[in-house]
Amino acid sequence: MPEQLAIQSLPADLLPQKFTLTMPLAAYELLLPAQDELDSWARANDGTWGYFADRDSAEDLLHSAAFAAAWPEIDLGNGPLGFSWLRYSKGRNRSPSYHLDADAGTGIAGKVNEHGVPANRVSRAIVNLHPLVDRHFGYLDADVNQLKWQQDRGYIKLAAGQEAIVAATERGVLIRRRVEQQVSCASVTVSRVAHAGIETGVGHFLASFSRQESER
Repeated sequence: MPEQLAIQSLPADLLPQKFTLTMPLAAYELLLPAQDELDSWARANDGTWGYFADRDSAEDLLHSAAFAAAWPEIDLGNGPLGFSWLRYSKGRNRSPSYHLDADAGTGIAGKVNEHGVPANRVSRAIVNLHPLVDRHFGYLDADVNQLKWQQDRGYIKLAAGQEAIVAATERGVLIRRRVEQQVSCASVTVSRVAHAGIETGVGHFLASFSRQESER
């Protein structure tokens, strides 16, 4: 194997896990208004828009903020994950861009270590709210400390020139579409697992619940 492909795989505790949840009824009743609200903004902003709980004013996105208040956290068995964002897309088809999240909110705040990897440990559950479309969640089965990273306007992206590593370690998880109040999610440590949403051209409607902890 060429030297550049001598990359350690992820330990078992970092591999993404899938769960099925029942959305609270109050949140379910607010879901369509929130989607319509984000759709309206997306049509005026290149097809994509989101609500970030720690950044956006509730006055600007009333229904999205109400949805977040109605579903403030989830617990998948390892402690609570708090609501962090909603993201809606009308269907732009983009190539996956593998990255790491440095914080629980927007993903772009926070310090990095000597390898360019986020200093904090960020756990996130990606919930698929779309009633028609499955979500393809891509990740690299590779030790992120052995990969090369670059920062671009706060985003921690995989540096260029690592296409062979991506080809050899690329994996995926399918997050099933929503069925009324039943939703599927993928839980992953997004600060330690290189990941990317793989677009199909149909669009997506996602929620994030997360927790941030300082590494010891």
